[in-house]
Amino acid sequence: MRTRGQVAADTLVAARAVERGEALPEPAQRYAAQLAAVTQWAREFLCQPHPALGRAGRVCPYAQPALDNGTFWLTVLPGAAPTPAEIAAAVAACRERFTSLAPRSGRDAQFNSLGPRVPCL
Repeated sequence: MRTRGQVAADTLVAARAVERGEALPEPAQRYAAQLAAVTQWAREFLCQPHPALGRAGRVCPYAQPALDNGTFWLTVLPGAAPTPAEIAAAVAACRERFTSLAPRSGRDAQFNSLGPRVPCL
């Protein structure tokens, strides 16, 4: 039986797919609205300057290129409130899967981003 962490790792979706309204795998499909909200937050907050940041430029200089390149990845840890150990296991599983995603080398590899979502928290 697959763990929730393995399910989360197996259902990584590009934020670009969420924005375009493309079909998403289960369980991500059930959380399309929340994934869209995370993507919108990334564009409206992470990709913009903020006065409290203490420096010029975007909050996260990597988010905009990742969103534009289709390498800003989202996933969902479905189900009831996870334990800290389940969250750690899910992050580890996602990290392992994430490192296999293209691009793995070259200039654009630095723009791969991962945004796990835990709906019940």
